[in-house]
Amino acid sequence: MSNDIMSRTQSNEFVSALERAGLTVADAQKVIGSKGNLVAQSVVDFIRQDPVPTALAAVTLKQARAIMGSNFHDVKALEGMLGKSLSANHKQAFRSVPFSTEVLEACRDSHILVACSGMSLMQVQEVQRGLFYYKGLSWYRNRRFATSLTKAGWYLIRKTPVPDSTSKLFVAQCRLLDPEIEEIPCMSVLAQAILIHYLETNERLFERGYVRVSNVAFGGGNVSLGAFNSTGLFIDGPHVTGAHDNLGLASARLPG
Repeated sequence: MSNDIMSRTQSNEFVSALERAGLTVADAQKVIGSKGNLVAQSVVDFIRQDPVPTALAAVTLKQARAIMGSNFHDVKALEGMLGKSLSANHKQAFRSVPFSTEVLEACRDSHILVACSGMSLMQVQEVQRGLFYYKGLSWYRNRRFATSLTKAGWYLIRKTPVPDSTSKLFVAQCRLLDPEIEEIPCMSVLAQAILIHYLETNERLFERGYVRVSNVAFGGGNVSLGAFNSTGLFIDGPHVTGAHDNLGLASARLPG
């Protein structure tokens, strides 16, 4: 047998590795049915790249949990916050972690790795109303930032405001971020992260201050949230020109 031809054992191991990475029957059929075998050729070309791209050597959920410890919150934690199980289709967004081991090692103490749904802030509040400051009607219930949906997936959220971001205008706060590796999370994602972490660890993030998020409200200012004490998570209005000693900036690592 040629050294370039896989044995039956190697073939089985190869398929098993792909299945562990989330390969489905539908995925396999795309390869099998590809005209001119183009999909299979693309996979082979991708594998042969030197060095192998980080995305190919994606960290597993088990590895991510081992690195992040109590700062790791998976689909089960998300379902606990929602009070219901996700469908198999919705769980597809969490099949793999889009961060390298190097990034997770660097962020293991400063960030939380959390699975967040694609729901809006108001949908989050509906399932965990008791953990919000506004238990009844809220001033933001019809605002776009509170009703818009987000993208489901893994997020690596900083547990504290961006260092040295308090007492600064929003423009100055943004200059503290490295746009190649971090971004400002939206309201829904940060609220989910805060609540899930609390329900899993009993630790209240942003308990004594506020952080601006990416959403913009009336007047053109970025809204904020925080003061997550026993009265509940507080959603605050925009501070267009404000620079306050208890108002920092939220951040999240970009995949990679």
